[in-house]
Amino acid sequence: MSDDGSIQRLPVPLARAMAKKGYESLTEIQKAVLNQDLEGRDLRLSSQTGSGKTVALGILAAAHLENQPEGKGSPQVLVVAPTRELASQIAAELSWFLAELNARTLVVTGGTNVGLDLDRLRKPLSVLVGTPGRLCDHIKRKSVKLGNTTAVILDEADEMLDMGFRDELEAILSAVPETRQTHLVSATLPREVIRLADRYQNNAVSVEGTPLGDANENIDHKHMLVYQREKKDALCNVLLFEPEQKTLVFTRTRLATVEVAQYLTSNGFPAAPINGDMSQKERTATLKAFRSNAVNVLIGTDVAARGLDVKGITRVVHFDLPDNKETFTHRSGRTGRAGETGVSISFVDPRDSNKHTMLCKRTKIDSEPAVVPSAKKIRKSNTKRFIAELTTSSIPKEKSIDIAESLLSDHDPVLLVAKLLEKSSMTGKCTPKEISVPTMRSKRGKNGKETGRKKDRQKFDANYRRFHVTWGSKQGATSSRVLATMCRRGNIKSKEIGRIELKEFSCIVDVSETAASEFLKNAKVPDAKAPEVKVREWTAKSGGRGNAGGRSNNGGRNFSGKKKSKFNKKRRAG
Repeated sequence: MSDDGSIQRLPVPLARAMAKKGYESLTEIQKAVLNQDLEGRDLRLSSQTGSGKTVALGILAAAHLENQPEGKGSPQVLVVAPTRELASQIAAELSWFLAELNARTLVVTGGTNVGLDLDRLRKPLSVLVGTPGRLCDHIKRKSVKLGNTTAVILDEADEMLDMGFRDELEAILSAVPETRQTHLVSATLPREVIRLADRYQNNAVSVEGTPLGDANENIDHKHMLVYQREKKDALCNVLLFEPEQKTLVFTRTRLATVEVAQYLTSNGFPAAPINGDMSQKERTATLKAFRSNAVNVLIGTDVAARGLDVKGITRVVHFDLPDNKETFTHRSGRTGRAGETGVSISFVDPRDSNKHTMLCKRTKIDSEPAVVPSAKKIRKSNTKRFIAELTTSSIPKEKSIDIAESLLSDHDPVLLVAKLLEKSSMTGKCTPKEISVPTMRSKRGKNGKETGRKKDRQKFDANYRRFHVTWGSKQGATSSRVLATMCRRGNIKSKEIGRIELKEFSCIVDVSETAASEFLKNAKVPDAKAPEVKVREWTAKSGGRGNAGGRSNNGGRNFSGKKKSKFNKKRRAG
């Protein structure tokens, strides 16, 4: 074998399979597992997503396979994966990679017909790939027998633990002979996974394709400050500005995947949700549409981050920020795979700015601040793109030329072209949305001067008017309470309210210029629920009154003068 990264380092059948797929060289993780010093050892593999880990575990599996598969339902190699999609994709990858060894690979997952599984398991097999729940089901039925299994591979073990599969994993590992090899594969190896590995692995060796925790240099990270209530509109603008990009959007909840997909669809975008509430048949059909570009935008939950491997995803959007660095890594890793480049965009509500900063710090990435494309910028881009397509495309058909000559002979050419443009798709799938421009809350340096993005604050303030409200955090105010109260008192919609800056005994509320006058007129009327709360237009002179530096005349109590707990209880009940 050669010492370089050529596929000729592989056994001849595996090299032949790689060549048929058009591969000429091995990735770092694939080269690492070929180290002869690792032969017979339990391994903990970690590498960036999209770095060829599946083929790497195929190399490990091949060492345990004989030329012909043995007993019915009795695999030589068992691979466990957290999701249906990931299990199916691993099985598909191993099928072509191990085909030259006459190996038979089978996948069993939840959400599919058990009877069909049983029929397939009656034939000899070499490699069995499955999800924890379905594998345990077959072990109990004795349709899967692990007595001859010599290697177990746990892919994305951290996700399986997060999903509550600890008992299933322990049951599976207990059913396999102790003389087996046990390999763990993941982009990250958190502490809980290490504890599981220490229990079931023997003198394990860590193998890194790329240094653990290193960011994928093929991914360009950006973040956009967006109010939560405007994220759907912001997503529309991002898609309108670069409509050709295949986009994967991540939301926090299953319901949100449906809501965002419906909103995009109603605005003309070919979008679809994917989540755990869908049947396996529905999820498979959705992924097929996404792969074929019949659907160009897919909205999923974090489960999709682990189990989705679709070629050509050029953009990932974190509609909602994830809760930890592992999820952030796996989400972002759906793009920039196999040497391709991609972009990861985080929508950051100003209130979540610290959370985003911490995620970037822990994942060791530099995220570039960006602004949601404005309606003006989108229209300009669309016009430029349309003109380029119109002037550089192929020569039109003769029939079209004849119609054009006839029209031009009888009509003003300028008016005619203008009308045709209005009927064209130059404007995109929908009208660009008007988006607020939030900014980070200003901070003061040691010299007492404000720091931050002054230019953005000025741009933001030009579209909003500022109001002073005599209600602060020490009196039970929260951003959501202030938002609801100001909408009710001012008789405006939440989208008309911009930044809310809470202080101890007051707050500053920015209201859209178009709604500010009507808001002030309505808000000045005494409120029966909270008569002590006064609203007035903020000025430089009035801005200091009632702020954190001084108390309001209610002595720091809540509106009713009663203790905070009783007041909060009363407001919740009301």
